[in-house]
Amino acid sequence: MLKIYTNSIFYRHDTGVDHPERPGRIDAAVDGIGRAGLHDRLIHDVDVHPETGRIIARVHSGEYERQLEDAARAGYRFFHSIDNPISSASFAAARAAVATSLAIRIGEQISRIPAVVVAYGPASADPNRDSSQRPAKWA
Repeated sequence: MLKIYTNSIFYRHDTGVDHPERPGRIDAAVDGIGRAGLHDRLIHDVDVHPETGRIIARVHSGEYERQLEDAARAGYRFFHSIDNPISSASFAAARAAVATSLAIRIGEQISRIPAVVVAYGPASADPNRDSSQRPAKWA
């Protein structure tokens, strides 16, 4: 049985009406889930996984994470470039996306049930961002 996860904080990562990262995309995905008869498999707002911070630190430096948090809190519209629009909730949405993914991964290991996340790439979704701070070997 497929499980589908989402988080209400993803709605607050609103980067503007003309940008693909907008709440309407979540609504469209959830509507499609309902039309497919899978609404009962939708899981909302899982608890933050205790390893979230550690996993983020394996990809991004603490400084990078602080910069994103400060930029979101200050109300900046962009983070590091005009290609990376953010909102006041982008930092929280990015952390929630990682926490949700961890919860899914742990759940899959225990139950062997496949899962997906209904979201739309919060800030720093680009795997090439902050590559200078990425560990040479990911254990």
